[in-house]
Amino acid sequence: MSRRREERKYFFMAMIFLSIPFINGGDCGPKFNDKCSCGMSKYNDRIQYVVNCTNNGFREVSMLQHLPLQTENFI
Repeated sequence: MSRRREERKYFFMAMIFLSIPFINGGDCGPKFNDKCSCGMSKYNDRIQYVVNCTNNGFREVSMLQHLPLQTENFI
């Protein structure tokens, strides 16, 4: 029974870790002017770190220099 409790503990720790970007609002940093959402998300049947700036009216690409290092997909 202690093994099951241990597994449950690690499961909940992983869930908390994966939800941190959403808890703090998915802030992508000041260069994105709160126009994008960043965080862990299911994309292509896999949990990945996604930066989503869909339909946010960016007219230049200079902010791409400031993508979070953990970015796996940019939309």
